Amino acid sequence: MKWTEKYKSGFSNGLGYETVEFLFDEKESDELKLAFQAYDANLCPLPDASTWNKKWLKKQSDFLDSAISKDFIGEVWLDDVLVRSV
Repeated sequence: MKWTEKYKSGFSNGLGYETVEFLFDEKESDELKLAFQAYDANLCPLPDASTWNKKWLKKQSDFLDSAISKDFIGEVWLDDVLVRSV
C-alpha cells in the first residue's frame, strides 16, 4: 500500500507541552482513507478531536492537511473528524 507506507511514521506539530503527535492508524486506513489518532507529547491519547476547542481543532486539522500530499485522493481523518474529503 503506497500511501499507508508513506505516512506510517506519523507527524508531530508544536513545541513542548503543546505538541500534538499524529500517529497513523493502520487498522482504519486503506488506499482511499488515511486515519490518524492524536496523542500528547508524552504519547498519551488525547480526547477525540471533535471535543476540542474550534480554534485548536482548525490549527491541528490545517497542519495535518498540509502534511498530507496533495496528490493523495481520498479521505483524511483525525480521530473522529474528517479533515479532507475526496
